Amino acid sequence: KYCVQKRASVLRYSKVRLDRKIYLAALEQDGLVLEFLAEKKLPHFVHRHGAGGERCDDEEFVRTAVRQNGMALAFASERHREDVECVLEAVRNDERAMKFVRSKPVICEVVKERPSALKHALWEFHDDLEVVEVAYASDPTSLKFAGTEAALGMIMAHGPRVLEFLKASIQQDERVRHVISISGAEDLGQDIPTECT
Repeated sequence: KYCVQKRASVLRYSKVRLDRKIYLAALEQDGLVLEFLAEKKLPHFVHRHGAGGERCDDEEFVRTAVRQNGMALAFASERHREDVECVLEAVRNDERAMKFVRSKPVICEVVKERPSALKHALWEFHDDLEVVEVAYASDPTSLKFAGTEAALGMIMAHGPRVLEFLKASIQQDERVRHVISISGAEDLGQDIPTECT
């Protein structure tokens, strides 16, 4: 037991079923141990099969794991990936955990608190105007993570003042420049560097 508590990764090779408290102690040391626990199909360990293998559905195990390492969300069931508090815990630890979240309402709640987490969300959310709008409302600089479609929507909704927050490649996009030109901002084209100048 002491060995498992000191070296959580030993669980990967363990053939013996241990006490639940030992597994929790291991998760407190290394949240990614959740992957190995899911594979073990322990009797007291609730699990569900997901697209990438077994996923943990045990509330205490998942919360302990993501608190220690946000990337442990990869081994959590969809139920936990759709739980705002669980996802927030994971993202507070490691924003890259956002890539495991597919629920738009959860993404919106998370970027409200952590707008920079938009950077790690699935690409479809970079182009989702509602998600980008929520992040922008919390921190305008998060607009640098917006995709072209969302950027176009933001320009239409907020005018050219949002340009300063867009990444240069989107500022140069032909459609973005067209929207700016028809928006009535005569001198805006001078503020945006072009490849020709």
